[in-house]
Order: sequence, then C-alpha cells, then structure tokens
Amino acid sequence: MKKTVIILCVLALIIGGCNNKEICIKPINNANYQIDNIEHQYYTIANCEHITQDTLYRLLNTYLNSIYPYEKIIEKSLFSAHFYKKSLFTNYEKRFHNARYETTFDMCEFYDNLVAEIRYLGKDNNDYAVFHTILYNQSTCEPSIALWKKDTIK
Repeated sequence: MKKTVIILCVLALIIGGCNNKEICIKPINNANYQIDNIEHQYYTIANCEHITQDTLYRLLNTYLNSIYPYEKIIEKSLFSAHFYKKSLFTNYEKRFHNARYETTFDMCEFYDNLVAEIRYLGKDNNDYAVFHTILYNQSTCEPSIALWKKDTIK
C-alpha cells in the first residue's frame, strides 16, 4: 500500500504543472532582487528543448515584455531576467526564501540549469536602449553561449 501511494505521488508530480509539451514559464518568486544596482528577476522554464533557438529567443522576449514592458525596464538603470530549467530535484523557491537572510545573493549554484538571460545594461551613445538576450547550450556539463542577440529600442 505504501509503495502504491509513493508511486501515485511521483506520477502526480510528473504529470502536474508544466509537463505538457507547451513551453511553460513561471516566476520562481514574485520578488525582485537588487544586486549591485541591478534588478534581477528569476523564472523557471519547461519544455523548451524541442524548439529552435530563434523561436526560444522570440518566446522569451515576448513573455518578458508582456509581464514587464520594456518601457518600464528602460526607466530603471540596469535589469536582468534569468530563466532556469524546471527540475523536480532543484528547489529554487527554498533558495530564494533563504536569500532573505543573506547580505549577498546569487544563483551560481544553479548555473548548470541556466537556459537564458535577458539583460538591459542601459543606453548606448545614440540614446538607444540596449537589450541582450543570451541563450545557453544545455548539451554540455557547463552551459556555453549558444546564441547572443543584441536589440536596440529608441
């Protein structure tokens, strides 16, 4: 009986949440973190392995712009959104909870789960807002950069 309950719980975890074949992006924690004058936001992403880099690039930028319009980001001096691979064995939420008690905060321990980042580092010499989207290659032990796109907005 106990073994059956455990199996059913594991199956419920596997089936529930973001486990259809659609890409699923969720905030890890609704809080924003200020680190070295950069506002950081963190998300999990599931089911992105089967899509092309260009499609992932467009989906991430569309998603971020829908919940946090670029015009609002530009009002800030620096901004970075981080997208981590959803995993049953990684407790991102607990890490964020513990971060409240630390004087410094980073997600370096999860670097191998990093799928993408979108960064706003200010305006260029022509007064264009510059956004960098970085997609990481997940087929290696340590992610390497698979795609780096720079976008400018007037």
